[in-house]
Amino acid sequence: MVKEMRSVAMAALLLCVSGGAALADGDLFIRELTLTPEQVARHAPRPADPFALEEALAVAVMREGNARRAEVGLGTLSPDPALADAARRFSQKMRDMAFFSHDAPDGETLEQRLPAEDKFRYAQLGENLWSGQGALDWRANSLSMQATEDWILSPSHRDNLLEPGYQVAGVGVAVAADQIFVTMLYGRPQIDAASARLGAVYSTAPTDLYTLTGDVERETLATFNNARGEQGLPVLAMDGTLAREARSHAEATLWAGGLPAASTEGEPVLRRVLNDPANRTSALTMLAWEASGGIVWEGASLSRAALRSWQKQGTSMGDILNSRYTRAGIGAASDGRRVFISVLLSETSDPYTQVLTSGEPLSVINGGTLSTLSGGSFVTLE
Repeated sequence: MVKEMRSVAMAALLLCVSGGAALADGDLFIRELTLTPEQVARHAPRPADPFALEEALAVAVMREGNARRAEVGLGTLSPDPALADAARRFSQKMRDMAFFSHDAPDGETLEQRLPAEDKFRYAQLGENLWSGQGALDWRANSLSMQATEDWILSPSHRDNLLEPGYQVAGVGVAVAADQIFVTMLYGRPQIDAASARLGAVYSTAPTDLYTLTGDVERETLATFNNARGEQGLPVLAMDGTLAREARSHAEATLWAGGLPAASTEGEPVLRRVLNDPANRTSALTMLAWEASGGIVWEGASLSRAALRSWQKQGTSMGDILNSRYTRAGIGAASDGRRVFISVLLSETSDPYTQVLTSGEPLSVINGGTLSTLSGGSFVTLE
């Protein structure tokens, strides 16, 4: 008669999907328990059909894990079907290929655990593994308590199980002749899964920056007009002259050091526009935005990020939604490390009206902070 129960758990690995952090080596946690013949006799035997046990144990491990989190005041992990499918597949792989590790013999690691269409839904992933064999009590509640107890006793497992940032999880179980494999995947979902996918695909600057900046200019105008349409406002027409001036400002500001130079570089642009009777304007606003670090190098994503920044500045969004403005000029520039967007918004006045500016400074930065994503609005000139 078997008199020994052996439960084995491999320490958890942590992977930040968005950051591509290297995986750390895990320690091996082994606990051995000698049982008396009477204790072995009281254990439930292995079921003839293990499928029901696999399903029940997956539910029980999730329930027990949440109970452990509740003990320390942490929130409940919600079941996640994609994580559960990936966990089940990996438990079955460990059983079928007779190994116990976060790295499979075929090269699969935690980073490849999820299909590409699912992986970008998560900002962070973690994994706990557990395996028990020998004189097991083949009841789901007993096994789940044993697995979670082993995880609590292992620092790296405990860190995953009790990680406050995780919000969802999935458990997968596979049963062999005398052994059980349990995989529990933890995740922190992306707030915006579409942006996460774009961030992964467009994580480096393209070689053709001219095409990128052209896309940014077109998408920014479309983003503005979508926002105006939601308020029942007429669309802004792209003005060629304003666009050239905005592009000139974007390029000059970028090469002058970025957003801190926007006001200085913007003054001659504003003066040229106001003093040129062909522009037919007596009201003009300039918006500026810069992105650096962690950029998603894709036009629509950049334009939406800029709009979100301007939305946080009430005055800037008020200019974008100003019904008085009918024309826009949008310019973008990039050096492969940063992206700068400059916007000129103008009304159309009587063609004979001409605004002659004095020699006094025209523009000042109105709000905005210098950060990874920052923006500013220039004062409206009339």
